[in-house]
Amino acid sequence: MNQSCIAALILAGALAFGAPASAAELQGKSLLGEPLYIVQQIGFPPAQMENLVKATAEAKADFEKSVTIDNATWYARLLMYQNHILDSIAMLDRGLKQYPTSGKLLRHRAQRYLTLREFDKSIADGLAGVKYYEGLPIEREKPGPSYFPGDPDMVQMYLHYHLGQAYFGKHDYDNALKSFARAREIGAFSRDYETESSTVYWMFLCAARAGRTAEARKILDGFQQTLFETHPKGDSDTYFDGIQLFKGNRPVSSMFSASDGGQPFATSDGVIASTSYSIAQYYLLMGERDKAKPWLARAIQVKGWGYFARIQAEADWKLLYPNEMPAPVADAPK
Repeated sequence: MNQSCIAALILAGALAFGAPASAAELQGKSLLGEPLYIVQQIGFPPAQMENLVKATAEAKADFEKSVTIDNATWYARLLMYQNHILDSIAMLDRGLKQYPTSGKLLRHRAQRYLTLREFDKSIADGLAGVKYYEGLPIEREKPGPSYFPGDPDMVQMYLHYHLGQAYFGKHDYDNALKSFARAREIGAFSRDYETESSTVYWMFLCAARAGRTAEARKILDGFQQTLFETHPKGDSDTYFDGIQLFKGNRPVSSMFSASDGGQPFATSDGVIASTSYSIAQYYLLMGERDKAKPWLARAIQVKGWGYFARIQAEADWKLLYPNEMPAPVADAPK
């Protein structure tokens, strides 16, 4: 995962819920029963939006002309970037009718189901994708047009990473840990430092939430990279920051942020959700559930509903406070 991780994770900053223009914009419901609607794209500058619209039109024409694995994947990705998750799934369904053993198509549909909180469907697609990629070399996404190329992400890395997210959402920490560890392993050869920080973050939480403290500490101790290795330009990284919090290298009072990174995945909403979720996990692991509660609520109340931090905060809230709805909280709960 490098700075171009937007292509794989963009929906985290692109999806929001609010008053719908029509019922057709309803995509699903949160784990707490809230409707999830399509609203205006968040994070793309106007010039990029124009290119996105152009690329989508071209991708649709190519897809309608000939359904291949790559053009089905690309068209579905562009629909995802514009928040049309159900339409994106429909295009992947069409591709899988012709190519039912395509691990790439299954990887993308698994991610869409994850975003819609349909964890069982996501896991089923993820496991099928893993099966079909067994014994094959690493594959990267094919680029789009030069004016909107997308990212050459490693398909198998994201396949396992999203599988880990779906298992974690079901509180199946053992299988989640195995999936995140495999994603980390795949990204290691290319020295993908952002993948290293994101997978170590979730691996630690898997072991810690399962009560295996020694194993969790060992995972943290094995993470030695610096922020400048993760981001040579010194950009912030919420997973890196979360690891430092868990290591005891920064106080919890310094963790919350609402800064906007200027990218679709690093919008203010994304940073709020991620840092709030890390603080909530810190307090849960310290046995201070009352202090964790407002931070989970803060992660849940961001407008963007595709962030992994928000999805997992919903799952934790449903587990810990099943008969309550999150109350509105300030930007930085006390």
